[in-house]
Amino acid sequence: NKCTGFKNQKFKFINHSMACDLQALDYLMKRYDVNIYSLNSDEYFKLAPDIGSDFVLSKKPKKYINDILIPDKYAQERYYGKKSRLKENLHYKLIKDLIRLPSDIKHYLKEKYANKNR
Repeated sequence: NKCTGFKNQKFKFINHSMACDLQALDYLMKRYDVNIYSLNSDEYFKLAPDIGSDFVLSKKPKKYINDILIPDKYAQERYYGKKSRLKENLHYKLIKDLIRLPSDIKHYLKEKYANKNR
């Protein structure tokens, strides 16, 4: 087993390894009866079918890392930070809750009297 505990339902693996990824993809293929195609070499998965595509498979340089590129912390903060800061703002939450209050009261009373008449 390349990825210990993978079949355990509460399994949580925070490290990223190729062996574990391949085992996870293999499990998904078998469990959900899906096909996984690759745009890279067909070493692990078959290539995607060519259906009028103009995609050209290029050779990667030596010692090239085939992995997902994650933006640095500054870029993530710049992109995601504004939204989360607004939603965590106390004034924003208060105004949002006050705007929703009449609708929430209406739904509460409607449900209360609907249950009373049953």
